Amino acid sequence: MALTALPCVEWNSFVWYSLDPGVEPFEDFIDPLKQHLEPYHPERMAWKRDITVEWDCNWKASVDAFSETYHVQGIHPQLKWYLDDVNVQIDCYDKHNRYLIPFAAISPRVAMPSQIPPAIHEIMVNAGMDPAEYEGRVSDIRRDVQLFKREHGPAQGKDYSELNDEQLTDDYHYTIFPNVSVNVHADDVMLFRQRPHATDPNRMYYDIWMFELVPQGEEWPERVRHQRFRHGDKTIGQVLDQDAFNLPLVQKGMQSDYFPGLWIGDQELRIRHFHKVLDDYIYGDGKQPGDL
Repeated sequence: MALTALPCVEWNSFVWYSLDPGVEPFEDFIDPLKQHLEPYHPERMAWKRDITVEWDCNWKASVDAFSETYHVQGIHPQLKWYLDDVNVQIDCYDKHNRYLIPFAAISPRVAMPSQIPPAIHEIMVNAGMDPAEYEGRVSDIRRDVQLFKREHGPAQGKDYSELNDEQLTDDYHYTIFPNVSVNVHADDVMLFRQRPHATDPNRMYYDIWMFELVPQGEEWPERVRHQRFRHGDKTIGQVLDQDAFNLPLVQKGMQSDYFPGLWIGDQELRIRHFHKVLDDYIYGDGKQPGDL
């Protein structure tokens, strides 16, 4: 009467499982992301948000939406005073991929402001800096935040010793094939699962898990309760609300009789890589759907 046994591994404080009893060893599957993600130490972070939202799009459309940054200028214009959406490093591995986005920076698409933008002001405050006392240029803030956190982190109970300076400010965004997106930062981890809907391929479940670093010596908060709702019933934050509003329209556009397929540009390298790996898993390495 035992339950069916499935391959299961605990890594980086998460449980990873597969419905395929013959799946490859986890060490082979996750390579090379072990070396990338372990220095953030998610086990030192408390669960602060646990939400499942039902969206009106296919799960792959959601993976695509978080795999490029050029949409920032149209969907998230407020972020142009928070991050550099142009000078983004893209890396593709065997199955997985990532991009590195400079935070506490200003997009080259807009003029450099003379005053500290509110979002960067918040980054400075969270690091322990006093923006009112800051005498540098806005363009210097990113580097100065890195230096401040490197110097004052130990006194704040935060061990950043395994992270490089860019990791102290920037967003390292990973797609762990096929359906997990992870935004890793020095003080928090945002993990998103993009799951197929139980009955409708034009809908999906979007799991939002957020974890925050607990400084050494501080009491851990209780685990947050899980919430579940449909898009539009509650806000999930301005940026994700904007994506959730846009994705059903993208889904409808892709179902048009006159939609020939995606035109993939250089800024969409991660999208090309994701679909290539997915096709290889489904149809066989190097084959395409028409080859069946």
